[in-house]
Amino acid sequence: RRTFGEDWMEHADVSKSSDERTITMASGNDWLEFALDGNNIKATVRTDDGEGHELAVREEMDRLIVYTALPTEQAISVAIEHLGRSGNSKEPIEVTDYVPLDFRIQRASPGNDNEPLIHYLAVMGFNLDIFLQIKGTIDVSERNFHVFIGERNVTENLAYLVSTTSGVRLHLSAISLCPHPPNGGSTVELLVEIHTPQGVIESKRTDLQVKSNPGRYVVGCT
Repeated sequence: RRTFGEDWMEHADVSKSSDERTITMASGNDWLEFALDGNNIKATVRTDDGEGHELAVREEMDRLIVYTALPTEQAISVAIEHLGRSGNSKEPIEVTDYVPLDFRIQRASPGNDNEPLIHYLAVMGFNLDIFLQIKGTIDVSERNFHVFIGERNVTENLAYLVSTTSGVRLHLSAISLCPHPPNGGSTVELLVEIHTPQGVIESKRTDLQVKSNPGRYVVGCT
């Protein structure tokens, strides 16, 4: 709406075609059309200036998001005038049709201060939940993730990915850090990588807190 100045959308009439494959929002000479093309959704907006624009539609977390591209030629202009002296500068800026991928690790459970990883679980096996905050318009699935604990690649233990109120949750099951489990009272590095279809690799690190076994309980790798 900000790109095309389309306040008319708030009062537009919405209709569906007889074959139920096209939805149209119209107000006067302005209209926005969503058409189902095979398994893909196409969106076109046309305003009263007669110009038509194809919009990008992507599915993110079970929602359809419509993106518009800004004009290709964009620049930042700065001018200054002080004590009789003046000057100006104009620098071009790059406009992209997608938001670059970025993410952070919010917490891991177990392995945080309130719920540390007990040493004997690192030996015998444990489930791990990693909560992530992901930004960007690149679609990712569990196939895009690589997970490492210390020097051990535990990607094959990744069971599923789900969106929650606490962020995107990666669930890994039946992880054992044998034959070299971390000692109680230490930390071990957790590394999460996202490999995108475009070949971009984003990675974030955090430390898992490891707690000693209760009492004199002793367990080792066999």
